[in-house]
Amino acid sequence: MQYLGPNITKIKVMILENELGLAHTLSAVLEKNLGVGSRVKVCSTAEVALQMLQIHKFDLIISDWRLAGMSGMDFISQVRQSFPEMPIIFMTAFGTDQIEEQAQAVSDYYINKPFEISELTRVIDQLLHLGMADSFPPLP
Repeated sequence: MQYLGPNITKIKVMILENELGLAHTLSAVLEKNLGVGSRVKVCSTAEVALQMLQIHKFDLIISDWRLAGMSGMDFISQVRQSFPEMPIIFMTAFGTDQIEEQAQAVSDYYINKPFEISELTRVIDQLLHLGMADSFPPLP
């Protein structure tokens, strides 16, 4: 399958996060901030997320590091095989220098929890080239 890039009017984001409270809060905030028609799907395991990728087209994935079952790192490695151009944001509350180095090698952006929603929306804006926040500084 080939990644075709975002549909600018209706962005589809997958959040892979085993803490469902956080996942649903992020989902609600992102749907509000990304614009009319945007959709955010929440998956609590990598296995479910891989199945969802076979059914739905996504413009961006936000994945946690620590998950039940398959790790976030293994999930992203599998996603990269099928969707090498898919923008991926890796997040964790358990960041170490080693985890950060590994995450930066396979994802487009690495973010430590807790984080400001403004940082996340800025990153999404820049990764998808939406132009919603042209005044934001470039990603590091």
